[in-house]
Amino acid sequence: MFDCRSTPLTALVPDSSTGFTLAQSPSFWFYLPYSLTDRQSIEFVLKDSQDNLVYSQTISGSDTTSGMLNLQLPESIALDANQTYEWYLLVQCDAENQERFVFVNGAIRRLERPDLQQQIAAVRPIDRSNFYTTENIWYDALDSAATQLQATPQSSSARQNWETMLQSIGLSELASESMP
Repeated sequence: MFDCRSTPLTALVPDSSTGFTLAQSPSFWFYLPYSLTDRQSIEFVLKDSQDNLVYSQTISGSDTTSGMLNLQLPESIALDANQTYEWYLLVQCDAENQERFVFVNGAIRRLERPDLQQQIAAVRPIDRSNFYTTENIWYDALDSAATQLQATPQSSSARQNWETMLQSIGLSELASESMP
């Protein structure tokens, strides 16, 4: 057992209460500072505005590594446009005591913006995170920057976009953490 309260689990989200996405099945990014065992687990929960469970996923601790954690909703789970959803990521700290856990939470709202969907198709992949940022579409901006960095880890532009995204939410110290 370790003290998972000593280093904070971190959601890569802005300070505002709700972040936006255009994606029907968006990605969620977290910083997981712990090395977990098979006796520990991570649970992601997504609920709609009426507190109904939309999606839940449990991941064995042995299937994770410390660093950045990306949770992509499956295509079978599509967020309704213009509805706010609450999400939670819980990390079980102690397999012997289910009451010992840490969590982060936030909200996401899917926007229906066909005009932006058409515009984004014309934007180069390296420039997409900046485009989304300009339009205040946080979840897609972060995912675009992360995906670009994963695809081209030696690219200074991709690295700079990722660093800029994390700096914008006060998490620049996480820019060098390992990606999945």
